[in-house]
Amino acid sequence: MVNTQEYINKKLRKQTKKLDISDSKLEGELDLSDFPNLEELYCGENELTSLNLSKCNNLKKLHCPDNLLVGLNLSNCNKLEYLHCAKNHLTNLQLPSEKRKLKQLVIHDNKLEQDLSFLEDFINLEEIYIGGNLFFGSLESLKSLAKLRILDISDNNVKSGLMHLPSHIEEFYCYAITNAQAEVKEIQEELKPFVINERKGKYKWRKYNWLK
Repeated sequence: MVNTQEYINKKLRKQTKKLDISDSKLEGELDLSDFPNLEELYCGENELTSLNLSKCNNLKKLHCPDNLLVGLNLSNCNKLEYLHCAKNHLTNLQLPSEKRKLKQLVIHDNKLEQDLSFLEDFINLEEIYIGGNLFFGSLESLKSLAKLRILDISDNNVKSGLMHLPSHIEEFYCYAITNAQAEVKEIQEELKPFVINERKGKYKWRKYNWLK
């Protein structure tokens, strides 16, 4: 394996706006504190255990799936619009303090365990993929997300609040596949009479909301 910092130190720093080091056999910590103008980072398919993005205030896109991350602090990344950190080992995720920029959130297949209230102020989210975690509770926290088009809560323990989803949602996934005991099955069962194409996440939302 290649030492992560030895590799990254060879790159241009302050001038760099886009960095793609995906699938580079990197391991350990990736410290990008010397990349203040970085806007896009692609570092997926490595063996990274931590990311230091505390000074990446201009970061708009982060793509870091398929690593060994346990925690991820993005509180200073207040321009972030796109986050893909699926297939890690995350138990702690701190999203940006500025909540109006984020549009796409892809955090499926981690170990995150909490209710969905951490998302309620991210009102410009359009796509949310949180399947394969340990989320629980109600969908009510998403009722203010007026721009939400795609939502995947498969293999979680979220089991109520379906009536709070906007009727214009385009795709909704609530399978219990890898976790047969997932309580999301209750939502899946509730939606059965309104299925158009379950595989494509299509339902008769207007009819469902009218009956409610």
